[in-house]
Amino acid sequence: MLRRLLLAALVAGCAGPAPKPPVAPPVQLATTASAAPFTRLIADRAVTGVAPVEITRVSSNEDLLDSAAQPGVVGLTLFFPQGTPLWATPLGNEPLAIVVHPSRDTVGLTLEAVRQIFSGQTAGWQVTVREAGDDSRAAFEALTETRPAPAARVMPSPEAMLNFVSQTPDAIGYLPWRWVTEAVKALPVDGKAPTASDYPLMAMAVAVARQEPTGAVRDWLAQAQK
Repeated sequence: MLRRLLLAALVAGCAGPAPKPPVAPPVQLATTASAAPFTRLIADRAVTGVAPVEITRVSSNEDLLDSAAQPGVVGLTLFFPQGTPLWATPLGNEPLAIVVHPSRDTVGLTLEAVRQIFSGQTAGWQVTVREAGDDSRAAFEALTETRPAPAARVMPSPEAMLNFVSQTPDAIGYLPWRWVTEAVKALPVDGKAPTASDYPLMAMAVAVARQEPTGAVRDWLAQAQK
């Protein structure tokens, strides 16, 4: 009996520790600055499950699309140009809020007023826009069907837009809703708040890749759409 017990212990010792389960490789996720808050939201483990996510912030929408064209990379943008030869799927809405200084007494604007202000046809505003190549700017111009006034100030990042508008009483700009803080005032457009489902300046967060992902990445994107 003792001999059998010693033999069993010896065999168990030779077997070594139990093998660890394989670790899922990280999801390589590229994002624009404008889409970064939405990206962080869907990269939460509550959404991704066990798969870790490595996020890289790129400087322009063109760089984002170039990154997404690489094998194994998923990109997230607020503007997907027509004719782009990449796989794409929408993940959710991202309102573009019209923001002003908190002291401004303006309580709301019509969509036509937004067009006139940002195109420079209405005096009394210091118009601020994002730089050319930014996805929120491309989405804003597509939704409003307008181009910025020649005298518009160009902000290099959402942080810069937020800081400038919050410190300039006559400034007006736009930000993806998840970038908005209490430092600025978000105006209703056509009587609709940015949180309304029928808000007129509604951009779309889009996942893009070289080809449709498979396996855990595909499952993660499906979960992020819910």
